[in-house]
Amino acid sequence: MDRFDQIPEIALGWHRAGRGAALATVVETWGSAPRRVGAQLAVSGEGEIEGSVSGGCVEGAVVAEALEAIEEGEARLLTFGVSDEDAFAVGLACGGTIRVLVEPVGAVLPEAMLDELVQHRTERRPVAYVADLEGHGGRRLVTDGFAERFRMDRSGVEADGRT
Repeated sequence: MDRFDQIPEIALGWHRAGRGAALATVVETWGSAPRRVGAQLAVSGEGEIEGSVSGGCVEGAVVAEALEAIEEGEARLLTFGVSDEDAFAVGLACGGTIRVLVEPVGAVLPEAMLDELVQHRTERRPVAYVADLEGHGGRRLVTDGFAERFRMDRSGVEADGRT
């Protein structure tokens, strides 16, 4: 596994070391997007980063939002697109739109859940992380019911607003 494949593990390590951490995940894309759904970026409370959600286009803005999310203990759902003045200003000029979920580890994404996700990944067992994006805040790990997506190794937003 290369470092881009170990983003959850890195975020968990930073959190456990007391440095704070947030996990940013591309949950939706439209048009020409620089990274696919499921791409992740880990941000430490000290501003260190590993991974990528946009190939450098909006990483700076995502890091700034992640640091605030860590401080406030609240998740953020960010949207960047070429029609969004802020997104264009930070460089998403590829013509597409991306939506990024930023979750502080511990405060929003429970450490035990992230640890279980990491264990599934280490043992190469199928697992889906389901987060309710409609504001109900529910998060859970699912090991069945996503057979087609597991087979295709896909991430993304379900029709009911969960990812």
